[in-house]
Amino acid sequence: MSLYAEVVLEIIEAGEPDNITPPQVTKEMELVDLGIDSLDLISLLIVLESQYEVTVPNSNISSLITVDDLVTQVRELLHENKAI
Repeated sequence: MSLYAEVVLEIIEAGEPDNITPPQVTKEMELVDLGIDSLDLISLLIVLESQYEVTVPNSNISSLITVDDLVTQVRELLHENKAI
């Protein structure tokens, strides 16, 4: 499963959006439209950080608006970890 697909599944689990399935989620969708409020985002980040062994800097959290923002952040952190 791709990173994008895994993150989408975690978003759906965290936000519990009504009648939305993974294939309906696009990278441009805003997290709030998927039921992710600020508390859900923190919980989601904890899950993703644990799952991928990365740490999202607190200064980056406010810039996580869309699905793509979140996937890109995780992907960049994974890339940085491999470069070390």
